[in-house]
Amino acid sequence: MRGSNWLGSSGFLGYKGAYERKLNRFHDYSAGRHEPRRQQGGLNMVRAANYLFAALLGIWGEPAFSLSLGDIDVLSKLNQPMSAIIPIQDTTSDELENLRVKLAAQEDFTRLGIQRSDLVSSLSFKIRTDGQPRVVVTSPSSVREPVVDFVVEASWIDGRMLREYTVLLDPPSPPPAGETVADTEVAAEAPNPVARPKPRPQAAAPASE
Repeated sequence: MRGSNWLGSSGFLGYKGAYERKLNRFHDYSAGRHEPRRQQGGLNMVRAANYLFAALLGIWGEPAFSLSLGDIDVLSKLNQPMSAIIPIQDTTSDELENLRVKLAAQEDFTRLGIQRSDLVSSLSFKIRTDGQPRVVVTSPSSVREPVVDFVVEASWIDGRMLREYTVLLDPPSPPPAGETVADTEVAAEAPNPVARPKPRPQAAAPASE
């Protein structure tokens, strides 16, 4: 009876259905086991390519120039014409040959909130290439203010940059300690002492007999 039930149409169809369900589950398991791995691998490859492209873009996107202006070195004092030096750093011969340095435009001063005075407008900038490349800053008149703010513009073929400078001018050095201008004037006006001749010794009179 067991054989008839197993070989019967209902028994055979039931076994066939169970076999197909197991087979489908095997295919589903196989697809779920292998297909996501292929998909995950594809995503990782895309991500790696994106990271590589971003890294290359970051390298190539950096400016080709590295020119910069260093800190200013002030040589003059208060109440003297401006004399200062700005070193030119990290530059190539091509950049240095095409470099132009000048006072920034009025709109740059306004944007940075700096007042462009008549003194600042009179500043001149000259590039010197003998020895260390540098910019020599001078003024035609004496500087009466102890603090001077100005903006420098440097431009060349590959770029343009602005840099703000604040110059602190020290007063001239005082005279040596213990000496004043009044003392010097008094010493200059004092009359020179007159040398008087010393009296000559007189000869002694001869003794009387």
